[in-house]
Amino acid sequence: MTRVVFDIETLGVPFDTLDEVQRDYLLKSCDTEEKRQAEMQRTSLYPLTAQIIAIGMYNPDSKSGKVFYQADKSEQSHSADHSVEFSSGDEAFVIRSFWDAVQRYDQFVTFNGRG
Repeated sequence: MTRVVFDIETLGVPFDTLDEVQRDYLLKSCDTEEKRQAEMQRTSLYPLTAQIIAIGMYNPDSKSGKVFYQADKSEQSHSADHSVEFSSGDEAFVIRSFWDAVQRYDQFVTFNGRG
């Protein structure tokens, strides 16, 4: 059985860049300033207010990994010991690269996964 450990990092858009309807919807149940601030920090958790900025993968059997991350220009590099490959591009590149790489594994270990 082949295994992979992975983690996905997201980043929310700045709250003030959302339109008024979006801001009102997200803050509708916030009755204190503390709750408002907490909700504004959660934009990285919602698919419509965030984007994937990096996905890291590690194969514990081969002790090798891959990191796909967003950057303005496409680049590829390796860690000093060549055990980790780094590849950059836009968000679509990150997602496509992850799905291309992960399909050969049988078992998935995630951070904050559900099973």
